[in-house]
Amino acid sequence: MLRGVARVMMVEADVGRVEARLVAGEYGCGVCGVGRLRPWGFARRRSLRDRGRLVAVRPRRGRCACCRVTHVLLPTVALLRRRDLAEVIGEALHARLVEHKSRSEVTAGAGVPPDTARGWLRRFVARAPEIRELFTTWAHHFDAGLGAVEARGSPEADAFEAIGVAALAAARRLGPSPLWSFVAGVSGLTRTQLRDLFARNLPAATIDAALTTLGAQGRAQRRRLATAGRPAEIWVNTTNP
Repeated sequence: MLRGVARVMMVEADVGRVEARLVAGEYGCGVCGVGRLRPWGFARRRSLRDRGRLVAVRPRRGRCACCRVTHVLLPTVALLRRRDLAEVIGEALHARLVEHKSRSEVTAGAGVPPDTARGWLRRFVARAPEIRELFTTWAHHFDAGLGAVEARGSPEADAFEAIGVAALAAARRLGPSPLWSFVAGVSGLTRTQLRDLFARNLPAATIDAALTTLGAQGRAQRRRLATAGRPAEIWVNTTNP
């Protein structure tokens, strides 16, 4: 039983919009898959690094009206399990791997220790082919008429091209969203949460088809969680940069 245990849910970066949707009951529970989240105070204040300066974030909490499990509503300015803003990480990776800036320039621009930047680079390079396939799949599910994603000459550049194409396809379908907020927002979510993240503009059948394809490719992993009611299904992005 998970009653009273907090879960993390990625939501929009717009605090006002998150509050309005939470009060309106528009966020679905990622645990029981049935209830809607209601306002339940705030999570602890935390600091994220933004190019050397600290940004204070205090995420909203929501509690499922059905199973009573609480959720921390983490804005998509952050990546899961990362202390730095998603934009900072993404731009640092792009600067090094696509623009070919020096390691010292990348580290200085991101405002992080060299070991931190090296860790980002090492993980992205190791998973670049998987990241390319992941976002290529999403791009074609957002835009079924999309052609082949153009190769850019290296696995890392190809991955960035796929990320950009997927983000543009999503923007055409759902409206504009910051690039790295889009990247952060598609990891570790249930089907219901994915639809909520996209303001329920994406049909359930499209999400189901995309998740099935990604699961078959090993790009996403389905997990089942025991709850007070029926088991919940959560999908985790296994190629998170």
